[in-house]
Amino acid sequence: ARALDRGLDQTIDYVVQDGAGDAGETSVGARLEMWRSAVAGFRADPLLGVGWGHMDERFAEDVGAGVRAERIAQHHHPHNQYVSHLGSGGLVGLLTLLALFGVPAAVCARAWRRPDARARSLGGAGLVVVGGFAVFALTDSVLESASPLVFFVLVLGAIIGQLDRLDGEQMFAYGDGHGLEQPTGAVEGDRAHPVRPAPDRPPG
Repeated sequence: ARALDRGLDQTIDYVVQDGAGDAGETSVGARLEMWRSAVAGFRADPLLGVGWGHMDERFAEDVGAGVRAERIAQHHHPHNQYVSHLGSGGLVGLLTLLALFGVPAAVCARAWRRPDARARSLGGAGLVVVGGFAVFALTDSVLESASPLVFFVLVLGAIIGQLDRLDGEQMFAYGDGHGLEQPTGAVEGDRAHPVRPAPDRPPG
């Protein structure tokens, strides 16, 4: 119990240290400083931001001006994907990010509401992936690192690809007008519209 209390006290001190004149000297403080710098870059150009790949220059500029902690000069992104897109790409960048999360989430949510078990499983898996990345993006620029980005693209691509394949199989099976249908009455065993033989003519 004493070890737990001591660890809790150290954690609280670590977090609140930023408000005691040591801004930027902790992980939390550094993130807050980077977020402020990125938002300032957005305010300078609300539509397009500071430009992709220039966030580190923005940090260095703010550090040089003495308005931000020196620690942030060693970083290249603000460790928040939303703030990163807002600062680097302005409103256009932020809307692009929201669409990147929102469109797959909408596709997977629609699949999750379907009665088919496979569609529900795929939709649920897709929602977990998108939801997880949307949460991770609050404290890190997850899509600006190769490994998380590759995972996001490949896994979601596989899920949506399987959903599309499942839709194709069902359309073919049910013949709803979008898949290939067998011509009625032209195939042996067609019970809906069987081909009937012509009636015999009466003898003349």
